[in-house]
Amino acid sequence: MRLTTALFCIGLATCACLARAEDTAASSVPIEQRPLASTQTNLAVPDIPAFHVLGTTPSELLRPANVKDLTAVVAGIIEENGFRPPKTLALELAPWLLFHGEGPLVGDYRPYWDHVLYSTRFSLGITPQDTGGGLRMGVGLRTTFCNNGELALSDTFFGVLGAATTFYNDSFSGYKNRNPVESVLARLRASGDTSSYSPVRLESLYNSEANSYARARFEERYGTPRLGVYVDRMIDSFATAIGWNRSLVDGAVAVLMTTADSLGNDLQVPAAHAWASASLPLGRNGQFVGGLSARFPLGSGEPPTVAASARGYVGRNNAKWMLDAQLKTDTPLDSILVSAGTGLELGLWDVAWLDIRVGPEARATEDGWRWRLAVRFDVHTGTVGELKVR
Repeated sequence: MRLTTALFCIGLATCACLARAEDTAASSVPIEQRPLASTQTNLAVPDIPAFHVLGTTPSELLRPANVKDLTAVVAGIIEENGFRPPKTLALELAPWLLFHGEGPLVGDYRPYWDHVLYSTRFSLGITPQDTGGGLRMGVGLRTTFCNNGELALSDTFFGVLGAATTFYNDSFSGYKNRNPVESVLARLRASGDTSSYSPVRLESLYNSEANSYARARFEERYGTPRLGVYVDRMIDSFATAIGWNRSLVDGAVAVLMTTADSLGNDLQVPAAHAWASASLPLGRNGQFVGGLSARFPLGSGEPPTVAASARGYVGRNNAKWMLDAQLKTDTPLDSILVSAGTGLELGLWDVAWLDIRVGPEARATEDGWRWRLAVRFDVHTGTVGELKVR
């Protein structure tokens, strides 16, 4: 438990202490040559396959969400017996983002199979077994096959910023076409300036005049002389217009491993798990999430289990109310579990997300239905475009 808590603290500190770099300098760099991180927005931290495969959460729904460089989840702070130290930790990383030097450019991300690759994430989860001193570990893989809310993939967003960049560059080059560099030197001499200008110094003055002209024209049309500032405004504007409740389609797989002790002795792989999930916007402030999952026992002869889940969210990006329902059964329909829940998802200063859920569970047995109340309090944290390993 101490190891789990320590690892989470390291992950939380790493995610929280890194500040997002903002590109607010004037620049005529085309949008496709800008860093992908400059177009990413901080939405809710996604679920983690390696966390779900541990079986410590009542929901089988793997919620799709935008990719983050690094994600951490700690669970089990509040359960049926009240508060307790967290014992379950999961980490997820996107290696093609994390290990891409300064990070990919927008143009690198836009081709379909490229953004599928960049959104591929690997995860690791760990929790102690209830008895015996062993560990339960999960290893997962997930990717996003469709994301209608990623700004870098939006043709409208791309077109608006492309037009602004073209306008700025055309204004800059148009000034030079109408005013050759010799005219700048002639104007300086006509004003009585007898200084001697080297070609490098004269070119610098020439470019400065062209930039001033381009900025003035840009301000007339777009309300700011700086292209970088306009890009940041459009990122915020489009992120607000698209909203947190965007459409996504995710797929994931994970395997469950167990050990006899904390040293990893007697390693076994008792089960594998697969998920498919999708989200759709419901108006401006709502979202529907649906998913299917299947658990495949390995080597035990037990039948697979399948689950169908649905969840609805209502609210804003940093504060949402949630209502969900789930039906879970094995393939011969010998065992049926029905659950429902309600809760809140709260964002704290773009650093951490709190998931609070409470709801009844009913399991069909030979003696009839058995009911219990499930209570969960989980903490998520993640980075967007900040953490890079070189």
